[in-house]
Amino acid sequence: MRFTLIAVGAGFALAFLLGGRFRFLQDREMRLWALLPLGLALQFAAVSSAGGTWPFLLVLLGFACLFAFAVANLAVTGFWMIALGLFLNAFVIGLNHGMPIGKKALAHTGNYASVYPALHHVQRSSDKLLILGDVVPISPIGEIITFGDLILAVGIADVLVHLMRPPKRRRDEEDDDEENRLLPLLDDVVHA
Repeated sequence: MRFTLIAVGAGFALAFLLGGRFRFLQDREMRLWALLPLGLALQFAAVSSAGGTWPFLLVLLGFACLFAFAVANLAVTGFWMIALGLFLNAFVIGLNHGMPIGKKALAHTGNYASVYPALHHVQRSSDKLLILGDVVPISPIGEIITFGDLILAVGIADVLVHLMRPPKRRRDEEDDDEENRLLPLLDDVVHA
């Protein structure tokens, strides 16, 4: 979770460095946007639920909502990475009835108690596609992530950068204004 929050922060920071502003977010329309908070709420509900089957179903339903939101917004640059990261994570969780955590990665972080909330488990011999499980240790934050999480993080940052940029027609108008300011200067240089 911390890794995703870092990706969001990095996306905002990069967007500001590239001239993005929060005011441009209000000009953007997200399709099926209600699926985003619903999917996140289902994920959080799964972590706080007891039992084996109920949290598992909540997580898969949460992933389905988040994936549908990402697919509905594929026209926005970067959403394809979000959709791919979500799909990879949901596929491995569904296949293994929970996200397998690599034993080597777990030993590397040394964070046995807090690494795996509900629906995670230390890898078992029956788990499939372990390479797509939690196998990438991020020692500074004591977290283990998946390759799907890496793709998702890059996608989140990319989406934020593109959403916070001026809308295309505004960028075109700004380019035209700058060109109109530069033309008289160029004429003076040419005729001098």
